[in-house]
Amino acid sequence: MRRCEINPVYASSKELIDGIPSRFVREGEVLYQWRNCIKKISMGDGRVWNVKSFKVPHLLNRFIYRYFRKSKAERSYHNALRLLQYGVDTPTPIAYMVEQNVWGISHSYYISEQLTYDCDMHSLLDKPPADFEKLLRGYAQFVYSFHHKGIYFLDLSLGNTLIVRKSDGEARYYLVDLNRTWFYDRPLTCREGVKGFCRLDTVWKNKDFILHEYAKAGGYEYADVLRNYKKCERQDNLRRAFKDRGIIGFIKMFLFGDNS
Repeated sequence: MRRCEINPVYASSKELIDGIPSRFVREGEVLYQWRNCIKKISMGDGRVWNVKSFKVPHLLNRFIYRYFRKSKAERSYHNALRLLQYGVDTPTPIAYMVEQNVWGISHSYYISEQLTYDCDMHSLLDKPPADFEKLLRGYAQFVYSFHHKGIYFLDLSLGNTLIVRKSDGEARYYLVDLNRTWFYDRPLTCREGVKGFCRLDTVWKNKDFILHEYAKAGGYEYADVLRNYKKCERQDNLRRAFKDRGIIGFIKMFLFGDNS
């Protein structure tokens, strides 16, 4: 049994969308493969779609995603539509598809337009261009802009923001990997906003610059931004220590910090 929801704009492409699971197995260029797999697939009519196949959940989560929670594919699709409504750029969502039976879900797919972009934040920091600081400043302003709209994007890691350079020299920023996005009916607080930056895996010089620019965009005192960031970083490190090293690692991190 298959459950599928298609963006009304792409209703005429239903036959192509229905064929995605079989095409995904034998076609497409792999863009990313770890827990999930992302492929770029040419649809044969000049269009190129981005298809994300989510890892099959373990047995309990298969049941939970079938009856109690939206699947990651479904959340990605609806979050993308909502982001666009809020004026936040993300590749155009086409559809999501979930294969399921009475016991739960198995394979699930999120389909969007393949975005032609210049770089992501990861490659930007690896090979800084001449306008590096300008792009970092724009990134900080972009993040604050959707935080101010009440959007909390949990996966604010380097690979999840794509950058498209415009002809006027400015840049547009696009969010991807959307299944963990929350929407509030109020702007985020300073502490809620800076918490996401803990996931930025880069040297402190870059992160410090971003935090300074975020403070300017939000009208915050930098000392408040830094204090909140350090608190969130400490909590994030403790969480990771418990997850990666168990209770002993958690205790060592709590008592001695990173150098234990």
